[in-house]
Amino acid sequence: MFTQVWYYFQRAFETKEIINSKPGLNNNVNHHAIIIAHSKGVIEETYFLSKFRSASDYMDGIDILVNCFVNHKPPIPYKIYEVTTKEEALIPIKSSNTSHIWIFGHGQRNFLNFKGGGLCYPKIKNVPEKVFVGQYHCNSILGTSLAEITKAKAWDVTRLPRITPCIRISVSKKLKQLVQSNLLMPDVGDDTCV
Repeated sequence: MFTQVWYYFQRAFETKEIINSKPGLNNNVNHHAIIIAHSKGVIEETYFLSKFRSASDYMDGIDILVNCFVNHKPPIPYKIYEVTTKEEALIPIKSSNTSHIWIFGHGQRNFLNFKGGGLCYPKIKNVPEKVFVGQYHCNSILGTSLAEITKAKAWDVTRLPRITPCIRISVSKKLKQLVQSNLLMPDVGDDTCV
């Protein structure tokens, strides 16, 4: 069990390095928005303990997405949005330039959690339609998901809690499904990243 825990912490530290070196690619056009919702507020990186506390925000497959997008031929446009408030989260959600939304954090089917409150998805107005929405946080049995609100063509939203190993598997599986459905990018049907 210790080796599994260490594996996920290692993924988290590597993911943070990936984010620092590759925060986005060609994101002034339609792109994938990778939203990392920090529910503990601003992440302090100067103390060892705070690095471990914030590691859970980076374990869930962001590295899988970035590696896929960067290594795809041609590379797939994306941008990482690290957000600590609902106002910051609304920027990529309401943008007409985000075709795909991947949300990592804590929440429910209809709610994304932040330190000072949360974002209730059904209360969001004037949201453009999206190709894909993935809510990689816990979801509840009831409630309207962001995927339903955006009328997404494809989605990954459960009606159950989600944990890191399952989320990582879901991210990989969803990438393959989007490729097979020709929805990874509107004009790119290549499967070189999966």
